[in-house]
Amino acid sequence: MLGIDLMQNFNLPYMATSIADFWRRWHISLSTWFRDYVYFPLGGNRIDSQWLWARNVMVVFVVSGIWHGASWTYFVWGVLHGLYLVLGAWTRPVRARLADRLRIPTKVLWCWQVFVTFHLVLVSWVFFRARTVTDACRILWTMMTDWTGQLYLGPSQLATILAAALVALLLIVQLGQIRGWLPFYRSARKHGWYVRWPAYVTLILLIAMLGVTANDFIYFQF
Repeated sequence: MLGIDLMQNFNLPYMATSIADFWRRWHISLSTWFRDYVYFPLGGNRIDSQWLWARNVMVVFVVSGIWHGASWTYFVWGVLHGLYLVLGAWTRPVRARLADRLRIPTKVLWCWQVFVTFHLVLVSWVFFRARTVTDACRILWTMMTDWTGQLYLGPSQLATILAAALVALLLIVQLGQIRGWLPFYRSARKHGWYVRWPAYVTLILLIAMLGVTANDFIYFQF
């Protein structure tokens, strides 16, 4: 809209089939920077020892965690993603043989991999957003043990309906992107003003109505 061309920074990360795939899709500019300026100088994967490779991966993610903030929660978040990636790479041959032996259909396997990856990432997000590691552990423990509480459906019925409609719209758009019906990046200039400007106004109104302004943007603390 402002005439500035930026690199693609997200590519359906929650459709990733592994943590390695997730980091090829999530915050691509940041992960590319850490790959080029931390991972590669350490030797990357161009080394014979699997343990040294694992060390390189752990260093990258620990540094990435600390880069987000000087807190143990960010440190644990980085360690978790490093362990996810290392263990995923080491167990990949065994998992592939098991899936082949069980003759799991490709689509079923894809759904299972997306499901597992999505929830592993969600566990790490708890540490990313919690104030302390103790709070994060308490949250995870409560999620696993206390299922008696009522489901929170929003501050009002209207907010719940609006949120559900927006989630449904997002799912439809992402399905179109996965199927190739909707290109990820299509120049807005290719559409007429009668399409572009209603879209701009709608986005501005949604930001004004739904945007959270009480909390500082997380990257301001760096």
